[in-house]
Amino acid sequence: MTAETEVAPIVSLHGVWKSFDGRPVLQGLDLDVAPGQSLVVMGPSGCGKSVMLKHIVGLLRPDKGEVRFKGSRVDDLSERRFTPIRRRIGFLFQGAALFDSMTVRQNVAFPLLETGQAGPDLEERVRRTLDRVGLADSLDQMPSELSGGMRKRVGLARAIVLEPEVVLYDEPTTGLDPIRANVINDLIVRLQRELNITSVVVTHDLDSAFQVADRMVLLHEGRVRLDGTPDEMRHSEDPAVRAFLEGRELEIPDREHEPSNPASMTP
Repeated sequence: MTAETEVAPIVSLHGVWKSFDGRPVLQGLDLDVAPGQSLVVMGPSGCGKSVMLKHIVGLLRPDKGEVRFKGSRVDDLSERRFTPIRRRIGFLFQGAALFDSMTVRQNVAFPLLETGQAGPDLEERVRRTLDRVGLADSLDQMPSELSGGMRKRVGLARAIVLEPEVVLYDEPTTGLDPIRANVINDLIVRLQRELNITSVVVTHDLDSAFQVADRMVLLHEGRVRLDGTPDEMRHSEDPAVRAFLEGRELEIPDREHEPSNPASMTP
């Protein structure tokens, strides 16, 4: 057994099912994330990638299964008891989700104010965090004055200002040109190293995925289809993996990997 497999996961999803209006999205998802890892999760639209992230941060709760953070089950916690867990998890939303009426400074300070951590060093923490993403000179700009890449970086600064243990990225390079996408990719790698954080990156961008990942997962029909290194993903002969990497529909029936009906499963 390797040293890596002996490390207890910081985030775990076990047997997670989630349906919307009777349509299953996650279908018995099992996934462990090791501390300090940069995990990239890929898959076709509708396979449950963003739904998975929302389960980790407690924005959704599973219909069946368990979500654990540092070994403790969290999916059954009340909102009040989950709040301290959520503070240890940063989330960069796909569109950055900045408050349009707030300056860059106010957007990044918001989590500190909301969690009662706005001490006398508030300004210093905001400036230091913006400096990490290369935006120390943009404190008083409004989101409308920023490029798409700059808005993403402000969103990332807001996600890390509470010094989380895990950062979740939902399509961090969507809508960006290759140069600005590379800025975000470099930040993901650098922040993971400098802050010793765990990264979970959901992306359709293959270039980005192979730049930031030390482990890759492909979701297919709501479950993990492949879990391995970037090299293993790149050279996999699995038809679902090949179809995704080559940007085409899976052309053959895929009965072998169809999940069981959750209604027939024992709790």
